[in-house]
Amino acid sequence: MLGLLFIYFIISIVLLYIGAKYFVKTSVDLALFFHLKPFLIAMTVVAFATSMPELIATCIAQLKTDTADIAIGNVIGSNIANIGLVLGLCCLVRPIPILKTYQSKDFLHLLVASIVFAIFLFKGSITRFDGGILMAVFLLIYSHHIFTHKREKTAEMTNGKSLGKDIGLLVSSFILLVLGAELLVRQALQAAEYFQISQRVAGLFLVAVGTSIPELAVSLVAAFEKREEISLGNIIGSNLFNTLFVVSIASFFRPMVFSRAFFNLDLPVMLILTFVLWGMAFFCKRLAKIQGAILLLLYFGYLSILFF
Repeated sequence: MLGLLFIYFIISIVLLYIGAKYFVKTSVDLALFFHLKPFLIAMTVVAFATSMPELIATCIAQLKTDTADIAIGNVIGSNIANIGLVLGLCCLVRPIPILKTYQSKDFLHLLVASIVFAIFLFKGSITRFDGGILMAVFLLIYSHHIFTHKREKTAEMTNGKSLGKDIGLLVSSFILLVLGAELLVRQALQAAEYFQISQRVAGLFLVAVGTSIPELAVSLVAAFEKREEISLGNIIGSNLFNTLFVVSIASFFRPMVFSRAFFNLDLPVMLILTFVLWGMAFFCKRLAKIQGAILLLLYFGYLSILFF
């Protein structure tokens, strides 16, 4: 049984990776057609695309489990992994400059969104009304973000592909994301039962790391290709998307009731990492290797406490 679980888990990750890869590529092609800045593309199109696994996995978990522990664990765990693991690795690959002219607001937006999310969690449940408020905050932040970033000319085009082919590829890759997320949640639940792991830990690690693979792949590729704005914008946008949009959509299916164990370690770690990232952006001109090492140490320190 254990070997079969591992095989299905790998298949689900592959489906998620392939689906996200082509979803992102096609989304970026379509966005570039409208002459958007790289950071704006990353904060919107790329972040939304790479966060699709979190959205789908969270909604499926919300529908198929008695509590929202996997759903909430996936959101918190993904945000922790995005900052600590993904951004930490990207900083080791290549320093990421901080553009104070507009990116400082985006770091502040992420910090505010994380605090708002934490306040709702302390209520003990997230109702449909709460989800509506989170969605309103999400729309407010993104409307401000989009209207304060000017469009620019770009030489990059969609490589001559037709709009119809792009849309067809977008839909096909989205189907792969759905299949991969469905399989991932199913195997995570079975693995949690087999190893007697709580749904909270399954969501925080198994599902969260699995659904963060698109962010990891896209951000690392962008770092290697000297497109640091894509790496940074993807992480900020993905965490905003997870914290506000994903949770609000999941709460619309039914109220989210979850374990208060999240308050002991996981939620504080997410808030600390977000605050540390904001502090780094505020006081530093760039996120270099030292900042990346700090983020990675915080992430693996969290994992050691989570499991041991």
